[in-house]
Amino acid sequence: MRPSMLFNVLILFLFVQTSFCVSPTIKDVCSKISGGSVDYNFCVQALEADPKSEAADVLGLAAISLKLSIANATSIESKIMEFLKNVSDPTTKESMETCSHLYENTTITVLKQSADFIASKNFTAAEDVIGSASIVGIICAEELRETPLAKDCDNLSRLIFLATAVIHEILSTIDLHF
Repeated sequence: MRPSMLFNVLILFLFVQTSFCVSPTIKDVCSKISGGSVDYNFCVQALEADPKSEAADVLGLAAISLKLSIANATSIESKIMEFLKNVSDPTTKESMETCSHLYENTTITVLKQSADFIASKNFTAAEDVIGSASIVGIICAEELRETPLAKDCDNLSRLIFLATAVIHEILSTIDLHF
């Protein structure tokens, strides 16, 4: 190979490598994953809530979205426990107890597992386990729709869908590059 041709190939290689290393902005990631179950404005607003997101790459945004989901699920579980002290309707009480149990024993645990998988770069496992958290979020949003927690439950579902979409974006990027 001639030196000038080798130089051109090297320049092309460096250009391609750096294009894969550029950190996407929140708006870039939200633009890619919006539609379906993820609203662009919600995505941007949620991720910008964490000051670390400004400098985060897509992996960091996945971790942030999971952190937000865990915090939200933990908050809802605590609120449910508070509301249970004053609930007299047996149906509402049963729904709240079920969701409290599901949030504590499934959603929070699964979200933490997914965060651990992201930290260890096991993105497929992260995507696999987060699905059950999505299901619980949907079930409890429906079960608690007539309670003061309805908006919180809906927000959690949206955060979990956001985390799932960011993880899926990581996987699709990996699939394209390998």
